[in-house]
Amino acid sequence: MKPSSHPLVLMLLALLVLATPGLAHAYIDPGTGSYLVQIIVGAVLGAALAIKLAWSRLVVLFGRVFSGGKKSADGAGDDKA
Repeated sequence: MKPSSHPLVLMLLALLVLATPGLAHAYIDPGTGSYLVQIIVGAVLGAALAIKLAWSRLVVLFGRVFSGGKKSADGAGDDKA
């Protein structure tokens, strides 16, 4: 190691020591656990709803891509007059 890089290593080591938290000895009440459960359940249900709403669009999109764009589900792909 170069002698000029020692101060940088010492500064990074000091920053690392100062950035790591010590023991907090804190109390987490039952309401906090309930709140975390609500957040997780809400995120899962929100993701399920988003997938459900986008599912029909994805089916139509992939149907058009894999069928070669011949015909769509609602008949809008027909150019015959």
